[in-house]
Amino acid sequence: YILTRGLEKNFTAINMEKAPEDVEAIVVLAGGAEGPSKNREFAELGGASWRRFWRGIELYRQFEGRLPLLYSGGSGDPFIPFTGEAALARSYAVASGISEEKFWIESGSRTTWESAVALKPFLDTRFPNNKQHQIILVTSARHLPRSLAMMRRVGIEALPAPADFSGADLRWSPFSFLPSADAFTDSAASLHEWLGLVAY
Repeated sequence: YILTRGLEKNFTAINMEKAPEDVEAIVVLAGGAEGPSKNREFAELGGASWRRFWRGIELYRQFEGRLPLLYSGGSGDPFIPFTGEAALARSYAVASGISEEKFWIESGSRTTWESAVALKPFLDTRFPNNKQHQIILVTSARHLPRSLAMMRRVGIEALPAPADFSGADLRWSPFSFLPSADAFTDSAASLHEWLGLVAY
């Protein structure tokens, strides 16, 4: 709880009425997907990716389709060659009624830093008259501190739009003192973010 809360506590939902008019796009950072295999006949977005993707769809509709959706990221594992996550997300978006022209993809990046580096020229090409790019950034709440820092580093101003929250309210019960798989997973993911901040 302490590890996760420290990462997630400063982020709230985007207020449509207060969002600046010069926002160019809603950027959703990839969170992992699995390609077809012997036991899986079709590709699937991972849990974090699906929650990020759906938050992006909600924001797209909240802004009444005025802002394009940009899904950024490929395979984060050099030993797993599947890089179709962004294209898979686009197929889901099109199936939900969003036109391909409004759903852009960047599928070459493998890390948060590579996403930030790739997004800068992507936005330069799409918005050549804008010297300062501004986006709404959708990712897991605990991933926002690191991803916002990366965007600032490359010169992109990003408004945080958290998704995939893991830090539940702290409630005490006898089970609070027993180890659990969920607590272990949350702790490991949060430590990954804290160590990532230090490393970057």
